[in-house]
Amino acid sequence: MLSCITISEIKQATNLILEKIRNLKMLGKNPDLDLEDDESPELHYLINSFNLNGSDYKIPRAVFSEIIKSLETKGLIKIDHLCDRDVTSYFKNPELVYEFVADFVREDPKVNVKELMKDCVAFFRVSSSVALEREIGRFKLFEVTNKQTDDEKLSFDANESALFFKGKRIEISRNKRSDSHYLLIILFKDTHKVWSMDEIWDEWRNYDTESRDNDWHKFYNACRLINTKIATETKIKKFLTCSSTEIRINKEYL
Repeated sequence: MLSCITISEIKQATNLILEKIRNLKMLGKNPDLDLEDDESPELHYLINSFNLNGSDYKIPRAVFSEIIKSLETKGLIKIDHLCDRDVTSYFKNPELVYEFVADFVREDPKVNVKELMKDCVAFFRVSSSVALEREIGRFKLFEVTNKQTDDEKLSFDANESALFFKGKRIEISRNKRSDSHYLLIILFKDTHKVWSMDEIWDEWRNYDTESRDNDWHKFYNACRLINTKIATETKIKKFLTCSSTEIRINKEYL
Protein backbone atom coordinates (compact mmCIF):
# COMPACT_ATOMS: atom_id res chain seq x y z
CA MET A 1 0.00 0.00 0.00
CA LEU A 2 2.80 2.41 0.78
CA SER A 3 4.02 2.24 -2.81
CA CYS A 4 0.67 3.59 -4.04
CA ILE A 5 1.09 6.99 -2.41
CA THR A 6 3.65 9.69 -3.18
CA ILE A 7 5.77 11.69 -0.73
CA SER A 8 3.72 14.78 -1.58
CA GLU A 9 0.49 12.92 -0.79
CA ILE A 10 1.91 11.69 2.54
CA LYS A 11 2.62 15.33 3.45
CA GLN A 12 -0.90 16.32 2.39
CA ALA A 13 -2.30 13.47 4.50
CA THR A 14 -0.23 14.55 7.51
CA ASN A 15 -1.49 18.11 7.13
CA LEU A 16 -5.12 16.91 7.00
CA ILE A 17 -4.63 14.81 10.13
CA LEU A 18 -2.92 17.65 12.03
CA GLU A 19 -5.74 20.07 11.18
CA LYS A 20 -8.33 17.54 12.32
CA ILE A 21 -6.52 16.91 15.60
CA ARG A 22 -6.61 20.65 16.34
CA ASN A 23 -10.42 20.61 16.47
CA LEU A 24 -11.15 17.11 17.70
CA LYS A 25 -14.03 16.30 20.03
CA MET A 26 -12.79 15.09 23.42
CA LEU A 27 -14.04 11.78 24.80
CA GLY A 28 -13.34 12.81 28.38
CA LYS A 29 -10.88 11.59 30.99
CA ASN A 30 -12.77 8.38 31.78
CA PRO A 31 -14.41 7.13 28.57
CA ASP A 32 -16.23 3.81 28.61
CA LEU A 33 -13.54 2.13 26.50
CA ASP A 34 -11.08 -0.70 27.01
CA LEU A 35 -8.14 1.71 27.09
CA GLU A 36 -5.38 2.56 29.52
CA ASP A 37 -6.54 4.47 32.61
CA ASP A 38 -4.92 7.88 32.46
CA GLU A 39 -6.03 10.93 34.45
CA SER A 40 -4.52 13.45 32.05
CA PRO A 41 -4.88 14.95 29.57
CA GLU A 42 -8.19 14.58 27.68
CA LEU A 43 -8.63 11.57 25.36
CA HIS A 44 -9.37 12.08 21.66
CA TYR A 45 -10.22 9.78 18.78
CA LEU A 46 -9.60 10.05 15.05
CA ILE A 47 -11.06 7.86 12.29
CA ASN A 48 -9.29 7.50 8.97
CA SER A 49 -11.99 9.17 6.88
CA PHE A 50 -9.68 11.38 4.83
CA ASN A 51 -9.68 11.77 1.06
CA LEU A 52 -6.80 13.39 -0.80
CA ASN A 53 -7.26 16.31 -3.20
CA GLY A 54 -11.04 16.23 -2.76
CA SER A 55 -11.19 12.86 -4.55
CA ASP A 56 -12.41 9.41 -3.52
CA TYR A 57 -8.81 8.31 -3.10
CA LYS A 58 -8.58 7.40 0.56
CA ILE A 59 -5.45 7.49 2.68
CA PRO A 60 -4.31 3.83 2.98
CA ARG A 61 -4.61 2.33 6.48
CA ALA A 62 -0.89 1.65 6.69
CA VAL A 63 -0.09 5.29 5.86
CA PHE A 64 -2.64 6.60 8.38
CA SER A 65 -1.13 4.37 11.10
CA GLU A 66 2.44 5.44 10.30
CA ILE A 67 1.51 9.14 10.37
CA ILE A 68 -0.14 8.75 13.79
CA LYS A 69 2.93 6.90 15.10
CA SER A 70 5.24 9.60 13.72
CA LEU A 71 3.28 12.28 15.59
CA GLU A 72 3.84 10.35 18.82
CA THR A 73 7.56 10.03 18.03
CA LYS A 74 7.72 13.83 17.65
CA GLY A 75 6.15 14.23 21.09
CA LEU A 76 2.92 15.77 19.80
CA ILE A 77 0.54 13.06 21.01
CA LYS A 78 0.48 9.96 23.23
CA ILE A 79 -1.28 6.98 21.66
CA ASP A 80 -3.65 5.06 23.94
CA HIS A 81 -4.72 2.65 21.24
CA LEU A 82 -4.37 2.33 17.47
CA CYS A 83 -6.86 -0.20 16.12
CA ASP A 84 -7.10 -1.39 12.54
CA ARG A 85 -10.22 -3.53 12.80
CA ASP A 86 -13.86 -3.11 13.86
CA VAL A 87 -13.64 -0.31 16.42
CA THR A 88 -16.91 -1.35 18.11
CA SER A 89 -15.02 -4.20 19.77
CA TYR A 90 -13.23 -1.59 21.91
CA PHE A 91 -16.45 -0.32 23.49
CA LYS A 92 -17.58 -1.81 26.78
CA ASN A 93 -21.04 -0.33 26.29
CA PRO A 94 -22.47 -0.99 22.76
CA GLU A 95 -24.90 1.92 23.20
CA LEU A 96 -21.98 4.32 22.94
CA VAL A 97 -21.26 3.31 19.34
CA TYR A 98 -23.82 5.73 17.89
CA GLU A 99 -22.51 8.58 20.04
CA PHE A 100 -19.03 7.77 18.79
CA VAL A 101 -19.98 8.25 15.11
CA ALA A 102 -22.66 10.93 15.65
CA ASP A 103 -20.38 13.73 14.47
CA PHE A 104 -19.70 11.93 11.20
CA VAL A 105 -23.41 11.29 10.65
CA ARG A 106 -24.21 14.97 11.25
CA GLU A 107 -21.56 16.07 8.75
CA ASP A 108 -22.68 13.55 6.13
CA PRO A 109 -26.07 11.83 6.67
CA LYS A 110 -25.25 9.45 3.79
CA VAL A 111 -22.07 8.16 5.44
CA ASN A 112 -21.74 4.38 5.52
CA VAL A 113 -21.45 3.86 9.27
CA LYS A 114 -20.64 0.16 9.00
CA GLU A 115 -17.71 0.83 6.67
CA LEU A 116 -16.59 3.78 8.78
CA MET A 117 -16.43 1.67 11.91
CA LYS A 118 -14.28 -0.94 10.17
CA ASP A 119 -11.55 1.53 9.33
CA CYS A 120 -8.40 2.45 11.25
CA VAL A 121 -9.06 4.48 14.42
CA ALA A 122 -6.58 6.16 16.76
CA PHE A 123 -7.28 6.96 20.43
CA PHE A 124 -4.75 9.38 21.84
CA ARG A 125 -4.02 12.39 24.05
CA VAL A 126 -2.36 15.62 22.94
CA SER A 127 1.03 15.91 24.65
CA SER A 128 1.87 19.47 23.66
CA SER A 129 -0.55 21.99 22.16
CA VAL A 130 2.33 24.37 21.46
CA ALA A 131 4.30 21.72 19.57
CA LEU A 132 1.14 20.72 17.70
CA GLU A 133 0.52 24.29 16.52
CA ARG A 134 4.17 24.60 15.49
CA GLU A 135 3.89 21.42 13.39
CA ILE A 136 0.65 22.63 11.79
CA GLY A 137 2.41 25.87 10.87
CA ARG A 138 5.26 23.94 9.29
CA PHE A 139 2.91 21.94 7.09
CA LYS A 140 0.93 25.06 6.21
CA LEU A 141 4.16 26.51 4.86
CA PHE A 142 4.67 23.36 2.78
CA GLU A 143 1.11 23.64 1.48
CA VAL A 144 1.57 27.26 0.42
CA THR A 145 4.94 26.74 -1.27
CA ASN A 146 3.71 23.66 -3.15
CA LYS A 147 0.19 24.75 -4.02
CA GLN A 148 -0.60 24.61 -7.70
CA THR A 149 -2.38 27.48 -9.42
CA ASP A 150 -5.65 26.68 -11.20
CA ASP A 151 -3.82 26.81 -14.53
CA GLU A 152 -1.31 24.22 -13.35
CA LYS A 153 -3.75 21.64 -12.06
CA LEU A 154 -3.96 18.38 -13.97
CA SER A 155 -7.31 17.84 -15.69
CA PHE A 156 -8.88 16.54 -18.87
CA ASP A 157 -11.75 18.37 -20.58
CA ALA A 158 -13.60 15.70 -22.57
CA ASN A 159 -15.81 18.29 -24.29
CA GLU A 160 -12.75 19.97 -25.77
CA SER A 161 -10.59 16.83 -25.78
CA ALA A 162 -7.90 18.89 -24.10
CA LEU A 163 -5.46 17.88 -21.40
CA PHE A 164 -4.35 20.60 -18.98
CA PHE A 165 -0.94 19.76 -17.59
CA LYS A 166 2.00 21.84 -16.33
CA GLY A 167 0.23 25.06 -17.26
CA LYS A 168 -0.31 23.96 -20.86
CA ARG A 169 -3.37 23.07 -22.89
CA ILE A 170 -2.65 19.98 -24.98
CA GLU A 171 -5.17 19.08 -27.66
CA ILE A 172 -5.74 15.33 -27.82
CA SER A 173 -8.34 14.84 -30.54
CA ARG A 174 -10.10 17.30 -32.85
CA ASN A 175 -13.06 15.02 -33.60
CA LYS A 176 -13.19 13.53 -30.07
CA ARG A 177 -13.35 10.02 -31.54
CA SER A 178 -9.75 8.90 -31.29
CA ASP A 179 -8.40 6.07 -29.14
CA SER A 180 -6.33 8.61 -27.20
CA HIS A 181 -9.48 10.60 -26.39
CA TYR A 182 -11.32 7.52 -25.12
CA LEU A 183 -8.36 6.37 -23.05
CA LEU A 184 -8.02 9.68 -21.21
CA ILE A 185 -11.73 9.82 -20.45
CA ILE A 186 -11.37 6.44 -18.76
CA LEU A 187 -8.14 7.17 -16.90
CA PHE A 188 -9.53 10.43 -15.50
CA LYS A 189 -12.46 8.58 -13.93
CA ASP A 190 -9.93 7.66 -11.23
CA THR A 191 -6.54 9.26 -11.72
CA HIS A 192 -4.89 7.23 -8.94
CA LYS A 193 -6.10 3.89 -10.20
CA VAL A 194 -3.90 1.32 -11.92
CA TRP A 195 -6.19 0.21 -14.76
CA SER A 196 -5.99 -3.34 -16.05
CA MET A 197 -6.64 -3.87 -19.75
CA ASP A 198 -9.87 -5.72 -18.93
CA GLU A 199 -11.10 -2.78 -16.83
CA ILE A 200 -10.26 -0.36 -19.62
CA TRP A 201 -12.17 -2.52 -22.10
CA ASP A 202 -15.24 -2.61 -19.85
CA GLU A 203 -15.31 1.20 -19.96
CA TRP A 204 -14.14 1.48 -23.57
CA ARG A 205 -17.28 -0.14 -24.97
CA ASN A 206 -19.33 2.80 -23.66
CA TYR A 207 -17.51 5.17 -26.02
CA ASP A 208 -16.23 3.11 -28.95
CA THR A 209 -19.24 1.11 -30.08
CA GLU A 210 -17.51 -0.09 -33.24
CA SER A 211 -14.84 -2.11 -31.43
CA ARG A 212 -15.87 -5.70 -30.86
CA ASP A 213 -12.81 -7.26 -29.31
CA ASN A 214 -10.69 -6.51 -26.26
CA ASP A 215 -7.43 -5.63 -28.00
CA TRP A 216 -4.77 -4.43 -25.56
CA HIS A 217 -2.63 -3.25 -28.49
CA LYS A 218 -5.22 -0.53 -29.17
CA PHE A 219 -4.95 0.79 -25.61
CA TYR A 220 -1.16 0.46 -25.53
CA ASN A 221 -0.75 2.40 -28.78
CA ALA A 222 -3.11 5.12 -27.54
CA CYS A 223 -0.96 5.40 -24.42
CA ARG A 224 2.19 5.86 -26.52
CA LEU A 225 0.53 8.51 -28.71
CA ILE A 226 -0.58 10.48 -25.64
CA ASN A 227 2.93 10.33 -24.19
CA THR A 228 4.38 11.55 -27.49
CA LYS A 229 2.04 14.57 -27.60
CA ILE A 230 2.78 15.48 -24.00
CA ALA A 231 6.53 15.08 -24.50
CA THR A 232 6.38 17.48 -27.45
CA GLU A 233 4.70 20.13 -25.30
CA THR A 234 6.39 19.61 -21.93
CA LYS A 235 9.52 17.44 -22.50
CA ILE A 236 7.98 14.91 -20.07
CA LYS A 237 8.20 11.52 -21.75
CA LYS A 238 6.28 9.24 -19.40
CA PHE A 239 3.07 10.96 -18.37
CA LEU A 240 1.38 7.56 -18.67
CA THR A 241 3.01 4.30 -17.68
CA CYS A 242 1.80 1.33 -19.67
CA SER A 243 2.47 -2.34 -20.25
CA SER A 244 0.65 -5.18 -21.97
CA THR A 245 -1.47 -5.68 -18.83
CA GLU A 246 -2.11 -2.24 -17.27
CA ILE A 247 -2.04 1.53 -17.72
CA ARG A 248 -1.98 4.37 -15.21
CA ILE A 249 -1.19 8.07 -14.93
CA ASN A 250 2.35 8.39 -13.62
CA LYS A 251 1.93 9.07 -9.89
CA GLU A 252 4.77 11.63 -10.01
CA TYR A 253 2.41 14.03 -11.79
CA LEU A 254 -0.68 13.66 -9.59
